[in-house]
Amino acid sequence: MMRGHYDGNYRKIAFKYHFKYNSYEAFDNLLYIFYIYTCLLIKVYKM
Repeated sequence: MMRGHYDGNYRKIAFKYHFKYNSYEAFDNLLYIFYIYTCLLIKVYKM
């Protein structure tokens, strides 16, 4: 349930930034890596 919530939030953020900063692909990738890292931290914390 929580993963879906975070997934939806990331998609909203990525969608917004994709059009706002179209040339900043490196920033987009950094945001995605940060998102994956956060998800992993949440999974570890919940265990």
